[in-house]
Amino acid sequence: MIPPPPIQISFIIPVAEDSFAFRRLLKSLEHLGGGPVELIFQIDGPAILPTPPKLPFQVHIQRLAQRSGPARARNAAALKARGEWLCFLDADVSLPSDFVAQSLSLPDAFPSYDAFIGSYNDQPGDAGLISQYRNLLHHYVHQRGNEEAATFWGACGMVRRDVFMGSGGFHPDFSRPSVEDIELGYRLKAGGARIRLVKDWQVCHEKRWTLGNMVRTDIFQRALPWLGLLHQFGYWQRKDLNLDRRSRLSGLLVSGAWLALFLSPLWIGLLGPGFILLGIVIWLNHDIFRFFARVHSFRMMVLAVPLQLLYYSYSSMAVAWFMGLRVFRSKPPFVPSPASTYGGV
Repeated sequence: MIPPPPIQISFIIPVAEDSFAFRRLLKSLEHLGGGPVELIFQIDGPAILPTPPKLPFQVHIQRLAQRSGPARARNAAALKARGEWLCFLDADVSLPSDFVAQSLSLPDAFPSYDAFIGSYNDQPGDAGLISQYRNLLHHYVHQRGNEEAATFWGACGMVRRDVFMGSGGFHPDFSRPSVEDIELGYRLKAGGARIRLVKDWQVCHEKRWTLGNMVRTDIFQRALPWLGLLHQFGYWQRKDLNLDRRSRLSGLLVSGAWLALFLSPLWIGLLGPGFILLGIVIWLNHDIFRFFARVHSFRMMVLAVPLQLLYYSYSSMAVAWFMGLRVFRSKPPFVPSPASTYGGV
């Protein structure tokens, strides 16, 4: 009897709860092709989940006794994985039918790389306007990022198992979805690993966003902890993805605009400069708005203008908040403990 080929990729999906997005993921799995791969569902806590479909490769289901967060859940699955590569996916993405084949092709296509990250596609699953804006913006940012990446992405990211284990894995200080993938990417990069952004390696984001949870997530689960990482790793100079020059300049100009408009009742002469600064920001981001019109609709383009201004506004507020806390605290805020202190995976 011929033994089965060794596992090349272990797909790892941490799951904390049943949801419409997760059921869309399960539905997409039905159309996947086979290969020398395995799929590990790491259930994070006591959630009761629907049974995965029958697939042309092995499927394993594991469970953590209590809710511990996606970082610990991914690490637990990695310990059981048998693949040469670990491919991490979020539970709120659905996969194209050729995803397995495309994933298997990446190590041969880019043999000098130790990790790969993909992108959301331009067809988000949830039809709500806020969801469309948020998920399309993520697609836009990744499609214009540097292919020689300096970060990792837990929604669709693949790394050599030995490199992942050698890095210590995801940092367990992140007990809820946050920037644990970015932190891992920074450590991988600092250790000499090469990470490739593969722009046509895409998944569909099925998450439903509201204005409230978008703002809360961006401030408390993204901006503030990300600023902590930039401080810890000394990466303030990085100018890629959400940290490009245009984003930084737009945030600065929006802050100046709101300050001028706030003070305009005291001096009416500030009213004009305030609106001029907002106009400059809109002009700086004109290609983003054209993108929304092209892939969605004119209505979405119009909606994206105030949403983009809002995004730059609260992002700038988060920076000011972080800097203020640094002044009054001996230890910088939102900085995880050194990776060397937690013992790794």
